[in-house]
Amino acid sequence: MRFLEKNIAFLIFPVFMIVNKRFFYENTLRRTITVFIISNILLASYIWIVILSKGYLTVMKSDTYYNPIIRNFFSDISEIHLPYLGMLFVFSSLALLDDIFNSAKKIAYRNVLRCLGIALLIFSVISFAARLALILFIVLSLFLLFKKASNVWIKIGFIVSILAILFLVFTIPSSKKRIDEIWNAKLELPNSTQKSEEVNFRYGIYNCVSIILKENWIIGVGPGNVQKKLDNCYSGYSYKNYDDYSKIEYNSHNQYLDIWLKYGIFGLILFFVFLLWGIKKINILYGIFLCIIMTAMLTENIFDRQVGVVFFTLFNTLFLINRKDHFEKSIN
Repeated sequence: MRFLEKNIAFLIFPVFMIVNKRFFYENTLRRTITVFIISNILLASYIWIVILSKGYLTVMKSDTYYNPIIRNFFSDISEIHLPYLGMLFVFSSLALLDDIFNSAKKIAYRNVLRCLGIALLIFSVISFAARLALILFIVLSLFLLFKKASNVWIKIGFIVSILAILFLVFTIPSSKKRIDEIWNAKLELPNSTQKSEEVNFRYGIYNCVSIILKENWIIGVGPGNVQKKLDNCYSGYSYKNYDDYSKIEYNSHNQYLDIWLKYGIFGLILFFVFLLWGIKKINILYGIFLCIIMTAMLTENIFDRQVGVVFFTLFNTLFLINRKDHFEKSIN
């Protein structure tokens, strides 16, 4: 029942939309994305209202490794795992940016509102330090810039904005701590001599994944056995603390490795076919969507949470049945 509850969207969205395809017009996707963007902006706005009501400087001063209060505000209020929330916010921001570049009038009140929306969402991503999502925004926004913008001053202004984002990343305490974690991470398996902030949990996870795959890379171990195999491997680590591998269920933290572990190398190949099935109908925004999803899968099991399943199946199906390349048109 848990499996069905989480994965039923893989069946419901495609079947419902394909059966009722005649009711989906060229503006259906646009309206859906617009509602999605507004929802994300309202969510981010509400969370910041809560944070500001507590006192921004007070909250920042109390933010530590063991009490990441900014991250807690975003995760507790949204009830969304932060890498996923970063993925949602970044897709919304890039969709807004695509609208700006497609707009016939670059300086218009709608574009001003779009810029404010992007600023709010990306500042939120910086504050709760969704590192991969932020990297994706910088890379894909630069792609959009050089793909669609021809005015030199727009390019210069945009690059200055990117530099401002990087400055904030290294100055906002909640973000800086997460960057420091990367620099200080060591390729050392978890052991009893380490404190929590010294443990490289992902290295321990990927070490166990590689051990299991060495013996099962062809046919995998089956969907019901992956976590059992991982937990059995984790038990060999001497690190013990409130966040050790026996207290928290650590999955493979990589969707591709998870599929490989479950179904073997042939299952992984079919998974790539499934992801890239609509590549012939790809446009810029669909390409950005797939890039976000496929990159996020490198560090998270996106389809292990319902929010990831619904986000992918809803928009992937809408992009596939979209009748016209609506996003190549100019939008005021």
